[in-house]
This record gives sequence, C-alpha cells and structure tokens, in this order.
Amino acid sequence: MVYWGWFIHWLGQKRTIWLLFIINLLGTIYGYIWYMPQLSETDWRLWPFVPDSPTASLFFTITLLSFIVGKRWPLIEALGAVTLFKYGIWAVVMIIAGKLSGGDLHWTSYMLITSHLGMALQTLLFSRYFKFSFKLYFAIEKCREMQ
Repeated sequence: MVYWGWFIHWLGQKRTIWLLFIINLLGTIYGYIWYMPQLSETDWRLWPFVPDSPTASLFFTITLLSFIVGKRWPLIEALGAVTLFKYGIWAVVMIIAGKLSGGDLHWTSYMLITSHLGMALQTLLFSRYFKFSFKLYFAIEKCREMQ
C-alpha cells in the first residue's frame, strides 16, 4: 500500500504531468497522422467523427495542460475521461476480435493494444484529480430519468 500511495503522489507531480503531456501530445499527433489516409477519402464534413482515438487523446492532453497551468476545464476533463476510456477499451476489443475471427496481429496491432490500454489506464489513474465528478454525472442522469 505504501507503493500505491507513492505512485499516486508521483502521478500528481508537475514533472510527471509534463512528461505525460509530452507523451500524449506526441501520441495525439501520431494518431492524426495514422488517420490521414482515411481522412483523404472522407468527406471533409465528416472529419470530426473519423479520428476517434486521437481526438480522445487530444481532450486528455488538454486536460493535462490545464493541470500544468492551474486552470481547470471540467467539460474538457469529462470529454477526455469518457472518450479516452471508451476508445482505449474499444480499440483493444476490436483488435482482439479481429484476431479471433481469423485475422493476423501485426507489430502495429501490439503497439495499438499497448497504447490504447494506456489510454484507458490513464483515465482510471487520473480520475481522482478530475473536477468533473462521475458521481455528479450519474446523479444528473438519475434526475433526468425521474422527470
């Protein structure tokens, strides 16, 4: 338990957040480059909906930047948390499903599995620092159901 406390403390340090900011920024840029061939064949009006994982990573990268500059944006944190977790898990499930249905795993598949698991893990690890509260979200949804 001592190690977990140390890890959580380390995670909240500005130097750690800077490191993760740089890693996520580079990953986001790489993700958009990855989608370039698909975007070139897609109607420009649909572009915001195509690069799902890099956009999720972008929201989280902006969230990390907000931690660095000390100005918090709960809506961006919420978008980052929800989409980063969703596309992190979704991509891994789709890659494994492709393999189980007879596809091959290329080295890029392993890279994508690792990076997308990291995306989902970041959401879980940083959830304690978000201003956006998942409890608040579920309370709002419960109120909507009651109307």
